Amino acid sequence: MKKIDVKSLQDNVFSLIGDRWMLITAGTAERCNTMTASWGGLGVLWGAPAATIYLRPQRYTKEFVDREEYFTLAFFGEEQRKALTLCGSKSGREVDKVKECGFTVALSEAGAPSSSPRTRGTTPTPCGVPTAGA
Repeated sequence: MKKIDVKSLQDNVFSLIGDRWMLITAGTAERCNTMTASWGGLGVLWGAPAATIYLRPQRYTKEFVDREEYFTLAFFGEEQRKALTLCGSKSGREVDKVKECGFTVALSEAGAPSSSPRTRGTTPTPCGVPTAGA
């Protein structure tokens, strides 16, 4: 997985999160969960890049985010809308979303999993983000 300098991102974060949606993934390479979100924020906090996500307590992904040191955010093009819809409407407690969407799991430099499509030519923009208190 390629490390991306956040200052090189050319996309509008309002469009990335609000219109294109993002996947929040946490866990390990062996066991992780991913969910779609269209809320959150990207910015700078005391001179460092920061991401803010909001998870309802009942969301399965929250268990993974709370347990692990890092989570990832990934952004995709419109061609992945069907997969993003599935990841936002099904629970990982009942469905293996990675398998259902045909995704693969890669690890960020920090060791956090990132879900990405197996489709050739489609590259997500993953970001390894420390969880609060890490």
